[in-house]
Amino acid sequence: MTPYFTILVCILWGYNTVYSCDFCNNLNGINPYYSGKNRLSLTYLYQHSVTDAVTATQPSLNRLGKISHSTPGWEGKTTEYRSTVDLTFFYHLSGPWAVSLSVPWQANRVSASTTTTTSWTGDVTLMAFYRLDGSNFNSWYRFILAGAGIQAPTGNDRLEDGNGNRLPADQQIGSGSWDIPVNVVWVQTWDKWTLSADGFGKLNGTNGFGERIGNSLSSTLSAAHDLFRDNPSGTAVIGLAGFRFESAGKDIKNGIRLGGTGYSNLFFQSSVKLVRDSFRWSLTAQIPVATNRPDSSPSEKTRLSAGLSWEWGGEAY
Repeated sequence: MTPYFTILVCILWGYNTVYSCDFCNNLNGINPYYSGKNRLSLTYLYQHSVTDAVTATQPSLNRLGKISHSTPGWEGKTTEYRSTVDLTFFYHLSGPWAVSLSVPWQANRVSASTTTTTSWTGDVTLMAFYRLDGSNFNSWYRFILAGAGIQAPTGNDRLEDGNGNRLPADQQIGSGSWDIPVNVVWVQTWDKWTLSADGFGKLNGTNGFGERIGNSLSSTLSAAHDLFRDNPSGTAVIGLAGFRFESAGKDIKNGIRLGGTGYSNLFFQSSVKLVRDSFRWSLTAQIPVATNRPDSSPSEKTRLSAGLSWEWGGEAY
């Protein structure tokens, strides 16, 4: 692990034993823009990776990697495209307690000597959150949001090719396992600035094929500033910039850790958000600036994300 990753993880997580994000359901959990309101949001994420020519391949049953996770294993150059649409419902039950439900839909396309496309509804995530307000503790933070839950194997991990053979795990839509996500969000707001840090980890289970994706950690650190705000009309334009770190542990097949899996990535991210009354629209770019990954594994390019949300009730901040 490079010094960049060690420093960032120490800042955001407090220790330097890190796990990964498989990005099968990338959008779940990462939410540094908590507003204190109920929310219904729809987010689109586009990912693109390229694997350079390799001289050796791995057995298809051992290819457990998701995007940026491990090589698809074909000789020659391989390109992979993933599009994820995530529908999330976030609702405050009472006082500091809230729950969220996220339902993703994903489409993949992997092109090498042949092209394989897959699409399906992904694994659904249900989480419960508790909010710690800074005013209650006479502390310097505005609030901390802590949550945990479960990710159910509602996605399809049994997709087959035209010959009836099961596709490699990196082309399935869903892990086939019961997983445990945890999320911590810290937000501090003053004047026209908002500083936020976010950590999302996931402990992955084993599916019916003996496959287990490496445990995951993603974290963000960002600062937002009002570029324009008109309170009487409820209109605002907000700019945001920061960094996103993610790390992946090794995948496991039938109790054996697989070589050539696991990775660490550091992205610079920049966003613009438009606010009009109860509606919010955002556009985000995540640009890779440093990476630590196995030889011949995919090199991920710039990610693009767009989101639309409707917020109401709750407690506005």
